Amino acid sequence: MKRASQSDGAHGGEGEEEAEQVVYDAYGFSIGHGAQAGQAPAGGAQWGGCGDADRRGANKIWDKFMEELVDTGHVSRTRQLKLLVREGVPGTFRSRLWPCLAGTAALRQQFPPRHYEELLLRTGGGMPHDVRVAIDKDLRRTFPGHRMFAGPDGLAALRRVLVAYSAHAPSIGYCQSLNFVVAMLLLFVNEEEAFWLLDTMVRKLLPDNYYTPDMGGCLVEQECLRHLATERLRESLRRCSLLEADWEVVTCKWFLCIFVNCLPLATTLRVWDVFFHDGAEALMRISLAIFKLYDEELLENGGSHAGGSEGTPGGGGTGALASLQSFASTLHDVDKLFQAAFADPR
Repeated sequence: MKRASQSDGAHGGEGEEEAEQVVYDAYGFSIGHGAQAGQAPAGGAQWGGCGDADRRGANKIWDKFMEELVDTGHVSRTRQLKLLVREGVPGTFRSRLWPCLAGTAALRQQFPPRHYEELLLRTGGGMPHDVRVAIDKDLRRTFPGHRMFAGPDGLAALRRVLVAYSAHAPSIGYCQSLNFVVAMLLLFVNEEEAFWLLDTMVRKLLPDNYYTPDMGGCLVEQECLRHLATERLRESLRRCSLLEADWEVVTCKWFLCIFVNCLPLATTLRVWDVFFHDGAEALMRISLAIFKLYDEELLENGGSHAGGSEGTPGGGGTGALASLQSFASTLHDVDKLFQAAFADPR
């Protein structure tokens, strides 16, 4: 953790003393005022670069893959790599591993070397009014408690990526939730790399028409999720008052945001590690696992997370959905979540 200081971007004047009391966690998010401060990572590409998966033994194995990446520009997709990714990519390696796992380099070769810069120049002369308004409206809503986006530089980088992508993919323009996806990428990579990672996610890892205005691809995924959940977890959904509920209003956000702001941050990062390796299948498995663990939690704790005014499943669909969201936000045990998600080979 680290306290804000004037050199960190706090401005002078009456607010300076208060700004210096803000404490940030290892990921760069503020955690309040006056707490005991430790050490936080510094540097744009290093936000979030510690803690969740920096296990010394695992890092020694990762070194072999990182050496291969440096020497050849790629890593071999072995079973060992898959298992390592599921254990968590070390935070300091994500800036190199995420683009490699996603296959960004191959996609970039399909476009001119200065494509991103040219898009920025093109959009500097104007862009569709509705796209500009939508992007600017969402900027300040994006990670307001994070140091990178508390000042103009981080927001400007976020805006440039979103604006450039709206010109790069006019069939999408801008879709709410892309602000959070890009912001998460910017915690680890520079803005041009974030642009290409986003494009790889959209064109390669996710179904077609995922972020288009009708969100057709995402809605198809919701239908698949409902089919699989009712087939494998029917009794669980019934106990949770979710069998007949319109839980797509919750799960659609899971899929569009790739679980950003839906799961705890450390858990979300582990999900992203697997997503870049496995693609959209990982989102389906994680979603099914959340339903399964939610039911287990209700059975073990007598409905402490369930909906309704008294915290029981009797609150009906709306209460059950609110309870499901609340439960997901407390899933800090990533190993338990992944065991539920990946133990079944289907």
